[in-house]
Amino acid sequence: MRFDSYAPEEFYDELFISKNQPRPEAKLLIEKINSFSTGELLTRQEAAQVAMMKLGATFNVYSDS
Repeated sequence: MRFDSYAPEEFYDELFISKNQPRPEAKLLIEKINSFSTGELLTRQEAAQVAMMKLGATFNVYSDS
């Protein structure tokens, strides 16, 4: 995910003050995420999903069969 096209709306956003303006405490995180290639982001996303499943952190959508 790249954040250059992300525009926070009229709600509190933990990462951004406004479009292309990260909060000071999130600036390093946003820069790091933006430095990853698409392949690296996908690899890290898959690793995070596996870790969450192993920890038992799953969510059900009750209307979904």
